[in-house]
Amino acid sequence: MTLRDFNGLSEPGKNEVVALWGDYLTENVIPGYRVVVYKIDNFYVEVFYDTKTDEVKKYRGCIREYALSGA
Repeated sequence: MTLRDFNGLSEPGKNEVVALWGDYLTENVIPGYRVVVYKIDNFYVEVFYDTKTDEVKKYRGCIREYALSGA
């Protein structure tokens, strides 16, 4: 799977890919969100969880590790 493939998925599709193939790397807390970072193949995915509801609010994929968690 490529980053382009991932970005083209629906929200439930992204959730499934992260659950099945995501390798947990780290997490960070930023105002209002807990951001969990996963590696999938040759790209990274940040999953933004609302700290009040613990619901996923956004998925953000990128290919550069240093760009992660910049929100």
